Amino acid sequence: GSGSYADKDRFIISIKNTIVLLRLRSLGSLRLLDQNPIGVQSVDINQPGVIRENDEFILSCVARGSPSMTFRWFKDGTFVNLTFTPHKWIKLIKHPHVTDQYTALLAVGTARKYDEGKFTCQVEDFNIQQCKSKFVKVKRPPLVKIEPMSLTVRKGQNFTVNCVTLEGNWGIIGKYTYSWTKNKELLPVRTDSERYETLYPAGTILQVFGI
Repeated sequence: GSGSYADKDRFIISIKNTIVLLRLRSLGSLRLLDQNPIGVQSVDINQPGVIRENDEFILSCVARGSPSMTFRWFKDGTFVNLTFTPHKWIKLIKHPHVTDQYTALLAVGTARKYDEGKFTCQVEDFNIQQCKSKFVKVKRPPLVKIEPMSLTVRKGQNFTVNCVTLEGNWGIIGKYTYSWTKNKELLPVRTDSERYETLYPAGTILQVFGI
């Protein structure tokens, strides 16, 4: 279906997903001035790849249409209600140089694992709805276990400390890289009194000699 709107000598006709702007030059004569596709142009995220927990990310939805065009955000099919999500905010920006182009921003200030999912931008203009989606993956930091957590040794005694990741996908060799620090300084893989190596499938062991 199509609808039309008249304002003095201008006519805007919506045909399927296209807005055609016409200006009446003389009686019975119409000339095409502009023709822009309405609806969502793109949905992007400001950080490529995987988002880490506690990071901020911002989704941007660019669309062209009339000033009465409306934007709505959904996550996994559910409307994003800011009342129940205080760590999110939404903002609408009109492009200063491109006619009829608007950008709707959805920001997540502190990402959590439950923020992972499919975000959808829904645009409605002249009773026409369009949607575009973007999947966001949020990665948790690895859970690690140190053994022993503390120990007392005599001078000159050797000891070892193990560090392993507590995750169910240990079969992925090389998923993490491991390093050790001493007094907040990064340790080389091998020194005169210390050395460490990777434990497979997921972990590392530090050996200290004659402390």
